[in-house]
Amino acid sequence: MRPSASALDFFRLWSEHCGTPLTPFWDNVRGWWNVRHLPNVKFVHFNDLKADLAGEMRGIAKFLDISLAPQDFERAVSNCTFDYMKAHAELGQDCAYWLAHGTKVKISPHAL
Repeated sequence: MRPSASALDFFRLWSEHCGTPLTPFWDNVRGWWNVRHLPNVKFVHFNDLKADLAGEMRGIAKFLDISLAPQDFERAVSNCTFDYMKAHAELGQDCAYWLAHGTKVKISPHAL
């Protein structure tokens, strides 16, 4: 599957092919849905993140048994906002490239 200049065209093609080449999307979703009751699985809804990003991130941190100093937590919340990610889109390019090419994900240290 070749990327399209149009995000909508790419999404349609991607969804028609069940997420290929990145992942068999619906099989992946169904698999996680089937184990949602397990204590080591946490579902996070996008609308909940939009409504209360800091609160949801606190819940994720608690689930993962992660504690951050207040200033680090506030920075993490700030860096997870749409506005921040849009303004710093170049930081996510490494991750998108490696995911699309089926190799290990490379996360930029500047993204943290």
